[in-house]
Amino acid sequence: MMNPCLRTALAALPLLAFGEYAYSQEDFQLGKVYVERGERKNFSLEVPAGEADPATFVPVSVIRGESDGPTVLMTAGVHGYEFAPILAADRLAREITPSDLTGTFVIVRVAHVRAYEDRVPYV
Repeated sequence: MMNPCLRTALAALPLLAFGEYAYSQEDFQLGKVYVERGERKNFSLEVPAGEADPATFVPVSVIRGESDGPTVLMTAGVHGYEFAPILAADRLAREITPSDLTGTFVIVRVAHVRAYEDRVPYV
């Protein structure tokens, strides 16, 4: 059985949807990864090196419901020393199942990996 707090949070997510266009999405692709309806994928988006920045990655979870609905993005770990949102995103990504959803939920677990690794607010 799903945690009541998690159920309440999920009920509020459609309020954050990215607009009506997200309701009729046949295929969902993020980077090189395709996610089918009723599927969950955990993967890393590779970020190539820039002129001043080294290459890195961004850990992502995509959970797609069985039917179309809104697409919602949640980010955590923008500031590397804020551990509570990172832990909450990780727990949420593990607890939500495709059967809990209508639409697609994208969770960026740690948006700024280098800051997280260095335990600083920025790099």
